[in-house]
Amino acid sequence: MSSSVQIYQWNVLAQSLADETGFPHVNPQYLTWSHRWSLIKVRLGVIVKNNGILVMEEVDPEMYKCFNEFFDANDYNCDWVSKNMPDKNQRDGTLIAWPTEYYDTKYHNGTAHALGDHSTQNAFRIDFVCKTTQQNFVVCGVHLKAKPPFAKKRAKQIKICLDLFESHENVLLVGDFNDTPDSECVKKCIEAGFTSAYGIDEVGIDEVGIDEVGIDKYTPTTAKIRKNLVIRCIDYIWFRGPCWNKVKSVRELEQMSEFVPNYLPHKNHPSDHLMLGMKIEIKSPL
Repeated sequence: MSSSVQIYQWNVLAQSLADETGFPHVNPQYLTWSHRWSLIKVRLGVIVKNNGILVMEEVDPEMYKCFNEFFDANDYNCDWVSKNMPDKNQRDGTLIAWPTEYYDTKYHNGTAHALGDHSTQNAFRIDFVCKTTQQNFVVCGVHLKAKPPFAKKRAKQIKICLDLFESHENVLLVGDFNDTPDSECVKKCIEAGFTSAYGIDEVGIDEVGIDEVGIDKYTPTTAKIRKNLVIRCIDYIWFRGPCWNKVKSVRELEQMSEFVPNYLPHKNHPSDHLMLGMKIEIKSPL
């Protein structure tokens, strides 16, 4: 017997970071929570309609209250863990939400694992049981250390994360890795037997539809202008384990050309990251 799991990944942008300092070229109106929340709810509605599991990074405490109310009204459960930040006002974190009709959890709450000594980043894991197939699987969300100079630290962080999983476990590992597909961080995922839902195939600039300095050679998941335009592929959905049969579909990503000249966030898009999604077939235990 088989069924399907739909998983979504989205760095939703913490409201505490959505300001003119971080996004000086974006119309301030598009950074307000009222504007962003109206757009976010539309996207959440699609996920709920598809009975999807959602992992979001950069959810701050005030945002979590809104998400919790929304999911509760739609027969979803959600759990949230903050970063290990000394300043409570900066404690955004990772949220995982799921439809209770289709999934049970093996334990009451998710488990947060620090990604190194004194690290503010963590891996947030929830162990699920698919009610249709009675198959066990893990969903883990990560948000690795930002900025290019910290590539070695991200590689260490993802190694810690990968060591959390037993070799036989069925895993969906998603998140904002802050690293491109040619990085050591991503290489470690591939070496550990994980497959990327979107692949890591190179695309030409013409396919991306933009010709600017700062574009990397992979399908982008984020685009923003601070000092310079930066367009990168740094968000991923990975899967590994014997229960996964085949990827049935992935969410079609928006073209960055839709957001010129000021890029993300945008009048029609509430975050500086795109939402990823995958529908994958899950088999019953043998």
